[in-house]
Amino acid sequence: MARITLIDDQLSVRVAVRAMLEAGGHEVTDFESARKALRHLDSGCDLVVTDVVMPEMDGLEVLSYIRERRPELPVLVITGGWSNSGVDLLSVAERLGATRSLPKSSLAADLLPVIEAMIAGGTGAEASPA
Repeated sequence: MARITLIDDQLSVRVAVRAMLEAGGHEVTDFESARKALRHLDSGCDLVVTDVVMPEMDGLEVLSYIRERRPELPVLVITGGWSNSGVDLLSVAERLGATRSLPKSSLAADLLPVIEAMIAGGTGAEASPA
């Protein structure tokens, strides 16, 4: 079991991802705001799952904050908006230090295997391709 911090501004995504992670035996604390979540990081977690496209503070800013303060903390970046933006935000996130990234469209199939591999110390890339 891992303590996972989930950050996504969409309630429906938080509910679905939380349910998947809890079904996998993990303890999940979710936040609709990156700023609120970052205050929680100091109290400890084993892994972060963050959306990219969010108001106030986006997932790339979250990733930068985490890499400065807790460089060893595994971070999974997710997004549903990458294909519409003209920029591959998932590739950008990995270049900026995300342990792994997934499109939201593949979460049902790939989330738990990737999370388990990340917890075990891998990147999760061996679980399935993004």
